[in-house]
Amino acid sequence: HLDLAKWLVGQGCDINWADNLGQNALMLAARMGHLDLAKWLAGQGGDVNQVDNMGWNALMWAAAFGKFELEKWLAETGVNINQVSHSGATALSESMMPRSSDTARYLIQRGASLTAGDSPGPDGYLFRALELEDTALINLLIPQCDVSKRSGLDDTALMIAARNNYIDIAIPLIQATLLHPNGREIGRAHV
Repeated sequence: HLDLAKWLVGQGCDINWADNLGQNALMLAARMGHLDLAKWLAGQGGDVNQVDNMGWNALMWAAAFGKFELEKWLAETGVNINQVSHSGATALSESMMPRSSDTARYLIQRGASLTAGDSPGPDGYLFRALELEDTALINLLIPQCDVSKRSGLDDTALMIAARNNYIDIAIPLIQATLLHPNGREIGRAHV
């Protein structure tokens, strides 16, 4: 892929040319996980923040397809990690899949907004992290959440963790539940 890209650019092709979907070569490389190609394209002037017809940038494509190394590199290049698509999706919302929870943790640590676009907000991301059984992601989200909030099924995060015997997840939730971020005691009613 890299040799072909070099040849095409050498023939005068526009590095940021987009197809009928608005996707440039950098987006395609991100989606397919071709890190060397993506680095070369960016080094030749490929726009990491270019968006396609859906409003997606290269980071969103990498996140949707679970290309973690490429996502890390893109985040370090200064790509807009909070790009919101026309449908309200973000790289963070796309990364909340079993194959991509490493990305979700990384993006949150890099400052991705938990409220951009049509995101479920911090509490919604916490419930999604519970579904993924991702203890590290849950621990990252807890300080930013109201752990006494209830899901659409009227469960708190702790209730879900206890019911599913997620002991490693239940412990930090218990600690966060006992002292709510606003400083008042929650008590057993919510536990």
